[in-house]
Amino acid sequence: MYLASSSTHVDHEALLIDSSASFHFTPYREWFCEYEKYDGGDVFLGDDKKTRIIGHGKLKLKLKGGRVRTFQVFCIFLH
Repeated sequence: MYLASSSTHVDHEALLIDSSASFHFTPYREWFCEYEKYDGGDVFLGDDKKTRIIGHGKLKLKLKGGRVRTFQVFCIFLH
């Protein structure tokens, strides 16, 4: 499990990445280092609400010790 945040504390813009998950999703387009618009259809979230996949690309996380890990991530639209 990895945790990424745009600040020094965990807040509503934190991203949890389960390293064993098949797919990763975030609504934060600005977090992508590479991005492409993509009509990926719909996906159901944990609360059974449906949302649209609007893009995909790469997101890089800097881990403790300085190691950088790259993930393939889908961008979703949140209402």
